[in-house]
Amino acid sequence: MDLKQIVQLQMAEIDKLRAENQRLVAWIMGDAPDALTYLQRVYSDPNVSEARRDKTALGALPFEKAKPAATVNNVFSLANYLDQQAQLRKDALERQRELEARTIIEHQPRKPLDFNEPTPPTILGEGQGHHGAYRDHEPDPAA
Repeated sequence: MDLKQIVQLQMAEIDKLRAENQRLVAWIMGDAPDALTYLQRVYSDPNVSEARRDKTALGALPFEKAKPAATVNNVFSLANYLDQQAQLRKDALERQRELEARTIIEHQPRKPLDFNEPTPPTILGEGQGHHGAYRDHEPDPAA
């Protein structure tokens, strides 16, 4: 290999590197064609089949036309918040009062116990007690 051939090989390699360098700089700067540019070129080309143009247009659509942003109108008002809390407390208190009104048992006071008073009759009879234990030792008529 002579010097002229070596220089030609080196110049060819340098040209390849310059082209690569230009491509990378263009990509970094945003000037190089990207996927969206490719899709736009394809769907804009009248020589491409309609089916392929439709597919590429659908692929490019989300990047060309942004979806409307969802907006939330969430304005916090301390006054409104405090009013709501006061109303909630008022409602809870009202419910509590209604519940208490339904469950109150009126207390009927009784007279105090008097231990000197005679014992009232029971369902077993007066002074009979349990199994007639307090009876005056009368013979049992069933016996």
